[in-house]
Amino acid sequence: MTKKKKVSSINKGKDGERAAAHYMRSLGFEGARRTAQHCGDSGDADLVCDSLPGLFIEVKFGYPLTAFDIQKQLFRESCNKATYQSRRKWVILWKPKQHSQWRMSFYLENMCVTVATDRDIRRHLSKYEEQ
Repeated sequence: MTKKKKVSSINKGKDGERAAAHYMRSLGFEGARRTAQHCGDSGDADLVCDSLPGLFIEVKFGYPLTAFDIQKQLFRESCNKATYQSRRKWVILWKPKQHSQWRMSFYLENMCVTVATDRDIRRHLSKYEEQ
């Protein structure tokens, strides 16, 4: 019987954020990078992108999320005072398993929407690009 390798949640988060930044750059969003985080409750976005200054990007990586989990997270963050005051739009970029495709969830007219193709993710993010 083989022992399961223990995975550090901190390293898992870092790996996911790096992968998400690489994914964003592959979609043409140059300057996408993970932020320096000291704790998960700092109120900072996981990713920043110079061409998307009005966007708060949260990354979830490596575990399955239900539609309810995503909706709950979006609602909680949209009610966050700092996010509200900054007027930034909030999205979750998530990948349930290492070898699956990226997905993005966001609020659109009071509905939680998830898109799962590179083209749709790129199209939605392009709406927030600085001209």
